Amino acid sequence: MQQVVDRLRQADALDETADADLVGAFVARRCESAFAELVRRHGPMVWGVCRRLVRQQQDAEDCYQATFLVLMRKAASIHPRGRVGAWLHGVAYHTALKARAVAAKRGHMEKQVLTMPDPLEAKVGDTMSELLDRELQPHESPFMPAGISVT
Repeated sequence: MQQVVDRLRQADALDETADADLVGAFVARRCESAFAELVRRHGPMVWGVCRRLVRQQQDAEDCYQATFLVLMRKAASIHPRGRVGAWLHGVAYHTALKARAVAAKRGHMEKQVLTMPDPLEAKVGDTMSELLDRELQPHESPFMPAGISVT
């Protein structure tokens, strides 16, 4: 059993070394194939995090893309580079949490808008002239004493 565990650790170390090499190649030369391999390796994990935390498919897709955009911009800051998978998990997690909060706020605002009265809603029987007159009536103003009418 110990031999199996040792082999798994060696395989994991090889994957980390390969990840470190890929990140290094991307940072040093902006190697597109290295970046594509990182997306291939870690994309399913990032997608899973995004889908678990964000309900809407479109929002999850946005989080997925944002995670890899962050990788493009901040790849040089990953230390140790072999831990890029854990780093991507953290970025995906925090990006999805922010997206979930924005979606909740958006939903709350949409509900408020739906319950607001329509300001242009006319009363039954009002003509366009009556609506216009009512809207043009002076409201309380510091320049006009209360109780004085313009008519």
